[in-house]
Amino acid sequence: MITPGYFMDLADAVLGVALVAPADAHAERISLYLQAEHSHFIRFNHGQVRQATDVAQAHLSVSRCRDQRMASASLSLSGVMADDLAAVRETLRSLGDVLPHLPADPHLLLPDAVQSTFSDDLDGADGTPQAAPWPDAREVVADVHAAAEGHDVVGLYAAGPIVRAFADNRGQRNWHRATAFALDWSHVLHTDQAVKAMLAGPVQTGHGMGHGSANAWTAPGGWRDQLRPRMARAAAQMQLLARPSHTLPPGRYRAWLAPAAVAELLGTLAWGAFGLKEQRTGTSPFNRLVQGERLSPLVTLSETIAPGLAADFTPQGFVRPGHVPLVSQGRLCGSLVSARSAREFGSAQAPLQPQQPLAPNSHLGESPEALHLAAGSLAEADVLAQLGTGLYLSNLHYLNYSDRLACRVTGMTRYACFWVDQGQLVAPLPVMRFDQDVIQLLGDDLIALGDHAEWQPNTETYGARNLGGIRAPGALVAGLNLTL
Repeated sequence: MITPGYFMDLADAVLGVALVAPADAHAERISLYLQAEHSHFIRFNHGQVRQATDVAQAHLSVSRCRDQRMASASLSLSGVMADDLAAVRETLRSLGDVLPHLPADPHLLLPDAVQSTFSDDLDGADGTPQAAPWPDAREVVADVHAAAEGHDVVGLYAAGPIVRAFADNRGQRNWHRATAFALDWSHVLHTDQAVKAMLAGPVQTGHGMGHGSANAWTAPGGWRDQLRPRMARAAAQMQLLARPSHTLPPGRYRAWLAPAAVAELLGTLAWGAFGLKEQRTGTSPFNRLVQGERLSPLVTLSETIAPGLAADFTPQGFVRPGHVPLVSQGRLCGSLVSARSAREFGSAQAPLQPQQPLAPNSHLGESPEALHLAAGSLAEADVLAQLGTGLYLSNLHYLNYSDRLACRVTGMTRYACFWVDQGQLVAPLPVMRFDQDVIQLLGDDLIALGDHAEWQPNTETYGARNLGGIRAPGALVAGLNLTL
């Protein structure tokens, strides 16, 4: 695993120590951006280990910039200083050959200020250990097996530190390491009938969502203590799945969307709704909000990376604010701004957004990494009574825009979804498709939000694990449109 000391030594050897950028605007910029992880993966079936593996990888992006031209390349680091140093220097030489032949980029923007940061839940800035490593995988396996109690529990456990780091030849140094885990599992009844559950967060308390400095898996009230009741709740819902299903005709139904279902909807909105570029060019699903329409006053959305797992700097070296308001009590109030958008659109004010920030606060994709929907006041114990008769939707999947500019989203119900009659879970629902105007759903149709926002991590592992995720409560809505 790449350590803070190793990265800083490599950066100093390549870039020099604490250099100050010359006043010359044409001076060359050289930067390094590191993405690394050391991950344990365990796959379960019938509550037993079926596959276990360990992945350690580190990838470095190297960039050279001069006269509004930038050339970049990526390479893997071995952890052997002599080999890595030679590879980085050769990459820099190759980029130097390419750079003069590239066209100038009018929207290229790099940081002016030197802002170094350090965040690490395993080591302090001086290299001293701050906490114990993530839990022994054998502890997790034993706890899952015991909590499964003979049920067909199928899932994946992924854990370990994830690193992001930046350095440039002006002397800026940024380091972020967060040790996170996700236990993503299903209680399977048969064929496509299952109850999905999740337990995820930092494995060290005192970081992000923790409350101290101990190992958060084994600490009193920690993740281990939360595992058994969540397994028990999933097992209880699985008994309901064994009942005959309740077939519904297409139509509009009152519904409770559990936090995981709300997170799926917000994750779809992340494809373009919050970015400055799409809002300015009229291609955002939130165009109606840009033009003055509002969501329910119950809706307050923000990109909140502090406290959290995501890094507080971008691959270009811009330091990000810990909190970026996006929607305040239903009104669009901000955007995610990449460095390119800040250069391209920052000189003009956005309609209805006189306070639009001009400084970069996001990566180039302008999609949220730590989207947070503020909780409401509906207690979990009161959900069924307040729902009355309608749909209880634990999960949604296969979501996509059916009409992007109208903010219409289509998808399927999934896993433990039930018909509720007079406040009682009556029968499971067959898989059905919905097609929904999300602005209406979170606007006039929103009745209440749950009083607890749950963390739903990005569990994708294509290429590498992620630090992003969505924190969202459940939502009680007046109408969800089932189409078939």
